[in-house]
Amino acid sequence: MSPSNSGNTQTYTSPNQPSSGGHPELSVTAASTYHGLVQSSHSGVTPDSNPLLSDESSIDQAKINLLRLLVTKYTIAFPHRPIVLHPRKDDGDVVLVTGTTGMFGCHILAQLSLDPSVRLVYALNRASNGLVERHLESIKLQGLLAECLTSPKFRIIGTDISQPNLGLSPELYEEIRDSVTHIIHNVLQATRNLVDLALSSRCLEPPSIMFVSSVSVFRRPYKLPLAPEVAINDPATCVGWGYSESKWVAESTLLAAAEETGLRVNIVRVGQLCGAKNGHWNEKEALSAIVKSAYSVHCLPDVPGLGLVSWIPAYEAAKALIEMRDSTEQVLHLANPHPQPWRTFFDPLSHELDVPLVPYDTWVSALEADINDPSMTLLDHLKRNPALRLLNWFQHVDMDEEKEPLGLIPPSAIKASRVVPWLNDVEIGENMVTRWLGAWRETGFLPSASHDRSRKVVSKL
Repeated sequence: MSPSNSGNTQTYTSPNQPSSGGHPELSVTAASTYHGLVQSSHSGVTPDSNPLLSDESSIDQAKINLLRLLVTKYTIAFPHRPIVLHPRKDDGDVVLVTGTTGMFGCHILAQLSLDPSVRLVYALNRASNGLVERHLESIKLQGLLAECLTSPKFRIIGTDISQPNLGLSPELYEEIRDSVTHIIHNVLQATRNLVDLALSSRCLEPPSIMFVSSVSVFRRPYKLPLAPEVAINDPATCVGWGYSESKWVAESTLLAAAEETGLRVNIVRVGQLCGAKNGHWNEKEALSAIVKSAYSVHCLPDVPGLGLVSWIPAYEAAKALIEMRDSTEQVLHLANPHPQPWRTFFDPLSHELDVPLVPYDTWVSALEADINDPSMTLLDHLKRNPALRLLNWFQHVDMDEEKEPLGLIPPSAIKASRVVPWLNDVEIGENMVTRWLGAWRETGFLPSASHDRSRKVVSKL
């Protein structure tokens, strides 16, 4: 398996090799995304519900076929550009961004607020009561300045972008259509609707579309040391996790639109974000669960070899993403070009939490023993030790030394570091551990520092 060239687009092809990898969250959101796509395709029987598909290879092949059908569905009959076009006013960038209430979305908003070349931002999110308040809550949680929301350049809009015209009024849709210069798509839904919006622009140069994808689309690469910054033309590479499958469908839809219509697109595959500006790390992610497990199983996992991780802080990642919006590179990986060893972070975590580092299998065995403790209910177990929610995944994750810890394929970021040279200067180190612990303790996810100090004293008695 190797990168190949198809026309002007470099692509990546993978054989259907079973593997594991990717960092799940503790919620069912990612797992349900793929099934939502399946249902929306009106394809009838899904692989998971077909009793005839009893073995893994048959299920995988059925999913591969379905993913290709979904791309076909979303790439039929792209609209033609309007006949009458006009030059765009040279008075600053107008950015439409989707999905700005989460950790990365908030950082994207913050960076757009700081960019003097950005004149106006339309932030489209799922309609709900208290949309502005949700933004404020998330921004404060990440340690960002809430003042960015009061900037006159922001328009926060609640809508359903999966509906025709993005669920907007005709007047607002036309206003956005004829003014937007860049689209940053930070959710999975409605990729085709955004393509139609861009192509219907009455400006000579239609807006570009940047899709925030994930390096987890490389779930199954084979015999390549690094995941390359190229298009993936074989869905076998991503099969096995609904989240990565959905990302592949969106990527492929955009790349097909670029090839057929000339629309400028950027696929930015984001690696593991290692916390917000203030150190807050999503408490639903695997790493957070691993750290909290120390309070239940009294140890933390070590990994084979150096266990290099290409983590990147969310603040720097969002800044780089914004700077990539005018790149001519179709595919970029937003990851740390200089990975650091696992123990750079887990040695200080071990010290701060006063628990030993043990071999990964020993830690998994400790989780298994913990969940089998009959002194409490399963629900109480899961509340106290959220790593148990991911026990099956931890048991089967591929800990190959050539991969990053927890099974991710190391991403190449050569193109990205050329487009944004200062990425080579991003440093991650043990000083970040203090910020992570402080943020987790502030939200109550971890016990207070005084509790940990008391525990250390007791353990020494």
